[in-house]
Amino acid sequence: MVGRLRLPSGPERLALAAGGLVWVGAAVGRAVGSTSILVGAGVGILWVALTRRGGVLLLAACLVGGAISGTQAALDERETLAAAALDGPVRVAGWAMDDVRPGRNGDWFLMQPTHLQQGGRWLDWRGAPLLIGLREPVDVAAHQRVQVDGTARPSGGYARGDAYAGRISARRVTLLGQAGDPLFQMGNAVRGRVAAGLDGYGRDPAAALVSGFLIGDVRDLPQLDAEQLRQAGLSHFVAVSGSNVAVFLALWWVITGPLAMGPRRRALAGVAGLALFVVITRWEPSVLRASAMAGLVLAARTAGVALSPWSALGAAVGGVLLVAGELTADVGFQLSVAATIGVIAGANIFSLARARWLAASLAVTASAQIAVAPLLVFHFGSVPLVSPLANLLAAPLVLASTTSGGMGVLLGVKPLTDLAVVAAGFVLRIARAAAPWPQLEPSGLILVAVVLAMTGWRSLRAPAVLAGAVLLAVIAFVPTAPIRGAGVAVLDVGQGDAILVRGSAGETVLVDGGPDPVLLLRKLRQMGVDRVDLAVLSHPHADHVSGMVAALESVPVRRLWHPGFVDGGPLF
Repeated sequence: MVGRLRLPSGPERLALAAGGLVWVGAAVGRAVGSTSILVGAGVGILWVALTRRGGVLLLAACLVGGAISGTQAALDERETLAAAALDGPVRVAGWAMDDVRPGRNGDWFLMQPTHLQQGGRWLDWRGAPLLIGLREPVDVAAHQRVQVDGTARPSGGYARGDAYAGRISARRVTLLGQAGDPLFQMGNAVRGRVAAGLDGYGRDPAAALVSGFLIGDVRDLPQLDAEQLRQAGLSHFVAVSGSNVAVFLALWWVITGPLAMGPRRRALAGVAGLALFVVITRWEPSVLRASAMAGLVLAARTAGVALSPWSALGAAVGGVLLVAGELTADVGFQLSVAATIGVIAGANIFSLARARWLAASLAVTASAQIAVAPLLVFHFGSVPLVSPLANLLAAPLVLASTTSGGMGVLLGVKPLTDLAVVAAGFVLRIARAAAPWPQLEPSGLILVAVVLAMTGWRSLRAPAVLAGAVLLAVIAFVPTAPIRGAGVAVLDVGQGDAILVRGSAGETVLVDGGPDPVLLLRKLRQMGVDRVDLAVLSHPHADHVSGMVAALESVPVRRLWHPGFVDGGPLF
């Protein structure tokens, strides 16, 4: 038995419209980046105010507020990129804007400078943010005070959406002091506790995934595993969101004990806990959306008001974008909002089914996947075919890993942490099994949408199901760009080489692997390669070896030829 989609009611539609208009205003304001849009919006809101229609006035105010937020974000970015940056040998002091992050050219972090040394004297200098490139591993946490010695270059850009004015290749990074903000002190302490609790597992990818479940930190997760999670449609589990917020609040209320007794105290304690959670997880866009929704629901409860999920979503999106208009272009924020829409709309679609818990889980994962599918195609060019099934299998494991891992690392109970790592290991196995399955590209996605639409008519339901089965079989088992017969394909892997040779009887030879393991595996799947009979390494440079390592780990390779250089480097 199938229920209905959970669509918003009248008041809920108003909240969603308000959040949507803030988004539109912020997007336009950020794109234009000029006060001209504010003049036009101001005239519009003045005209609406004269009509004395409260609902329309609210919507117009949301549009103008969004335009102001987006315009301010654009102006701030332009000011940062145009700021005068340092050049040559420098010594600067300031505070870290975030933790150390991995990059293609080594680890890095963003720094807000406050002092500059010139002629042996320290001068007050609050310049624009700088990107600090690290030559050696350094443990730096958000809002800690640091001193950086190195060579500066005035080349601005963006790092994870944040603008910076220049780069410093750091020769030495000195920690001057811990974060001054008590909230950041607590947040950094929790992150340190999680890291210490998982240190004993070494470089185990499952332990790195537990860190992702708990605090969104996947720095130690191998790039190949991260890509397999994405191709399986499971990467959202490490983009901390609603389920993580729920688990955190449950643990937080247990920790706060008597302070959380009673509905109002529990709500107030929950709001305080959410502020800490945002700092612990480093204000990722999905965290901001989920925490804003939870905070609004808790705040409404203290006032004796029941806030529906649709209303909470509209108000949360609008509120977040009024503060941070730059998030309109953030892919993570877009996917988080779209997935939440799918979850709310599809939560009751199988409410009349017999196995309700199983049907509800399938409905939530399927509806969330449908909601994010257009964005996935737009940003990444494809949608994982088996994502709903992979999510159905992985979701209870992620919940078990997050819950036991959180209690294990915070309370120091190693068996619970062990259980979390084992559960995360099974999630990685699901990702590895699901990743090789095809990805729906735009044409395939359109055909699937047509088939789903046909099932809405009873007379077309049976033919639609048959057509859908045939379509999925074709997508699953027919390579998208195979070499027919004997031939050679030079794969586009950027700097470096990767050459695929096919024999007349289907023999496969791969010569070199390029610099990017993720890109190489994607190209091999597009060519329909499920095994390599012979892998050949021409020489040990990273732009030929890096991708080959991933091929050896992910695709059956029967034979390997290499030149045998002793000093070929660690990858070789």
